[in-house]
Amino acid sequence: MSMKGSTLMQESTKVAGVFGNQRDIKVRFKGDTAMTNGKEIILPMVDEHKEFSEEATAVTRGYLDHEAAHIKHTEMACMKECVDDKERGCLNFLEDARIERLSAEEYQGAASNLATLNDVIGAESIENLKGMSAKDIGDSGLHAAIFNEHHKRLGIGTEGCQKYLDALPPEIVEAAQPWVDELLVADSTRAVLEIARRLLKSQAEEEEEEEQEQEQEQEEGEEGEEQEGDQEEQEGESQPEEGEGDEGQ
Repeated sequence: MSMKGSTLMQESTKVAGVFGNQRDIKVRFKGDTAMTNGKEIILPMVDEHKEFSEEATAVTRGYLDHEAAHIKHTEMACMKECVDDKERGCLNFLEDARIERLSAEEYQGAASNLATLNDVIGAESIENLKGMSAKDIGDSGLHAAIFNEHHKRLGIGTEGCQKYLDALPPEIVEAAQPWVDELLVADSTRAVLEIARRLLKSQAEEEEEEEQEQEQEQEEGEEGEEQEGDQEEQEGESQPEEGEGDEGQ
């Protein structure tokens, strides 16, 4: 069922305070991204004169459900403790999964809205992932796998989550499983931050091991080439020159 933009904007403003568990939450429609600072929710721009399709309406509602869940459940002080962009990005992925789980548990219709939102966002990523190796994808591939496996287990957009997981190399999906087990029982942003830090440490250690193995293989290859060169040189020196040893015949 379609909805006029002006109606969607009014609905979002009314619902934000209820979902965020605060009366004074402000909602602004600006740009093409969604975010919150804990007191204000910014949603992608809505044309108040336009008729929004059922999917487009669900996407806007999904953004609202997501940002309101951050206000209600995310400890903003923990988010500020991140030491760099890599840690911040990992925490965002994992905390997004946790707060969407809580939103889906608390409000009827939130799971459906969030599933539609994630399907729309994930569609472009799925297309870009085709043919990419785990190395090409990088660390964020594991973070995305954890998010989608988490939601799949909970039934939040199961089909879309499976499509995303199928687009990833199998080794990334396999590596995500134990981290999802932990994330499903994380009960605070602090707990998620601890998971994120251990995850990044594990990824850094694996990367270091791979680099050491590559260096060792390279060194062994160079040593092998040197030995082959020495052997060829020795064999060349031991070969008699043409005519040598023919005297007296």
